[in-house]
Amino acid sequence: WPAIFLIGCVFNMARVVKALNIDTWLTEVLKPIMGMVMTNTFTMIVSIVVVIILLRFLITNMTSGSIIVAIVMMPSVMAAGINPWIVIFVAFTAANLFFFKYMSTIYLCAQFTTHGEMSDHWPMAKFCMAFTVISTIGFLVSVPFWKMFGLM
Repeated sequence: WPAIFLIGCVFNMARVVKALNIDTWLTEVLKPIMGMVMTNTFTMIVSIVVVIILLRFLITNMTSGSIIVAIVMMPSVMAAGINPWIVIFVAFTAANLFFFKYMSTIYLCAQFTTHGEMSDHWPMAKFCMAFTVISTIGFLVSVPFWKMFGLM
């Protein structure tokens, strides 16, 4: 039962943020910072990854965290002529992490169902760190291709 309640609460986080207008407030508060971040494509991508990592310490659902970042960045991204798909792709991929057990509801459910015997967490955390580094490098390498395809 605790896992079911956790999943129910976590999956509705994005709706709560939208209903309370937290997304609008964040967009206004972060406007000055967004101006600096949007000056360079590589800075923007690394910033998205860093913000997602920090946000995931607070919001356990990767979908909610990604949606919040995408909604907050959308006005600046579209004004800069960048396809919103890039922000959404980077945010959702970067959010697929679980440095700690609580950061992934899927991981928590697997741990609940196996009574904590699925695996040791430290090897999984090391894999997560490697995934984060490799995916960030992949994003940065993709920038010339995204420009070639007219997405930037």
